[in-house]
Amino acid sequence: QIEAYDTSAAVNGFLLNGSVEWIDIDLRVKLCTRTLPEEKKAGKTSTVLWLGNKPYELPIETIEQIMHEIEIYAKACLDVTNRHKAQVLALSDVSALVAYEYTAGYPEKLSFNI
Repeated sequence: QIEAYDTSAAVNGFLLNGSVEWIDIDLRVKLCTRTLPEEKKAGKTSTVLWLGNKPYELPIETIEQIMHEIEIYAKACLDVTNRHKAQVLALSDVSALVAYEYTAGYPEKLSFNI
């Protein structure tokens, strides 16, 4: 249940102009290490960020800041997930295990209005 919650939309999501979106780690890495630096090198100052079938025309610096904040958020969520796993493994009482609140402690979702 902890792992399922960690990968659910309850954790993996942020608001962008009121719409729930997510950028998985593979896309974040690709954008930050290859795509955005290459576009900047080519002299571009803005680009289109496709999230699902929605295009967002944004300044590259804005996308970089969003990626940074998402990465910090994702790391904080991973820490909470791993803490829950460790705490559950330490439980020896079945009733405590059943009562364990594995959804607690996650950071508030990010929200961007651009």
